Amino acid sequence: IEWGGHRVTYIDIASQAVSVFAGSGVAGATDGVGGDATFNAPDCVAVSPDGTTAVVCDQLGHRIRAISMSTRVVTTVAGSGVAGHVDGVGSGSQVHTPIGVAFDPTGDSSWVVVGDQTSVRVVDLVTQQVTTIAGLLGTIGNAVGSGSATRLDNVAGLEFSRDGSVLYVADLVNNVIKTIDMCPTKCKAVCGAGYYATVNGSCGTDAYPYPKCSSCGNNFTSGVGSYQQGDCSCMDGHYLHGDECVACDKACGVGEYENQACTGSTNRVCVEGITCPAGAFDVSGAPNSVGWLAGSRSGVAGYVNGWSNVARFNLVRAPSMMLDGITLLVADQLNHAIRSINTVTLEVTTLAGTGGAGWVDGVGTSAVFNSPTGVCVSVDGLRAYVAEYSSHRVRAIEISTKTVSTLAGNGVQGSTSGIGAAASLNHPHDVAVTPDGLGLLVIEWGGTLEIST
Repeated sequence: IEWGGHRVTYIDIASQAVSVFAGSGVAGATDGVGGDATFNAPDCVAVSPDGTTAVVCDQLGHRIRAISMSTRVVTTVAGSGVAGHVDGVGSGSQVHTPIGVAFDPTGDSSWVVVGDQTSVRVVDLVTQQVTTIAGLLGTIGNAVGSGSATRLDNVAGLEFSRDGSVLYVADLVNNVIKTIDMCPTKCKAVCGAGYYATVNGSCGTDAYPYPKCSSCGNNFTSGVGSYQQGDCSCMDGHYLHGDECVACDKACGVGEYENQACTGSTNRVCVEGITCPAGAFDVSGAPNSVGWLAGSRSGVAGYVNGWSNVARFNLVRAPSMMLDGITLLVADQLNHAIRSINTVTLEVTTLAGTGGAGWVDGVGTSAVFNSPTGVCVSVDGLRAYVAEYSSHRVRAIEISTKTVSTLAGNGVQGSTSGIGAAASLNHPHDVAVTPDGLGLLVIEWGGTLEIST
């Protein structure tokens, strides 16, 4: 995404060829094909798991746009063009400066989550229904809780855990990463004892509503009659006591599950489970629980590595999960660095960047960035790609060696197609790898490009 280019650009990763994918480069709100469509300061982009659709947050257009990856047809799926906070259908809904979007990686490409000024919303791409799952519409703040009790201040990036159960939220102005339990939103079939609900609503074996954790290492041990989730925390119906998952005092009946907000307590409340058709999701059940992951709990900015609330960010954006399902990369814009969060130990470290602004290719903390605002991980997990807003470049990081190189752009603000440094970009703001691993879609805040890998 090029923020000032009002375009989406495609970069071929192998050849480093840069070309316009959608957007004329002039601000507007016209649906159309490729360069005939117009955007107004697009900010973020995500590509569906099946590779058919890209969804773009049109920030100053206050709309959610969809692009067909095969035909490049651009359509509007949500938002009226007026900044606001209204759930509804299509143009009957209102979004306010949306700057975060993510697809569920487990395979359902029919819906996305979108972050805007005060909330996280679910957008059904088929029905165009917009529904808020976290945050109070129109109210800025900084708090965790359930559903509308949560307070946010500009959601500048969203990312799912690999199993789709957790949504990571970059709370930009609050300088913190938060988590949302997505289980109340995703379909839970009412399954019998010894079964769990899969993503498409059918019942699998082991436990309700999650499968047993196959290997938790030394994090926890399972007590008799207890289960652990894939992230090795205690599953519904159990709480952590010492290093053991112990059955809760209150037993839940069929079609019920434990309130996620009460993890670790013996005083847990059973709430109704959610029944929905296969392939669907349901936002009518228990509210989504929101928690802290990393960064200041009081919104304090800084540049500090360390554990969870000791760590400090300065305008944190664009969380992106590594293939290990544990390591979360984020763009730390005003610290000019790419940071790494271990979602199990909660330790925050710096992958690349010095903390100062500039442009230097190099290794790890010897490399220099200038306002990185977007980051994504390659399909094979070997590389990270960075949209560098103030340097007008797209950078690449080899994960194993932390070697930083420049993929496209020459540091001169512009909108010129070409190969590598012969191409010029206009405030690239976000980047997403295509599912085939061959290319990148780049949002130019003034334009959107696609880069092939």
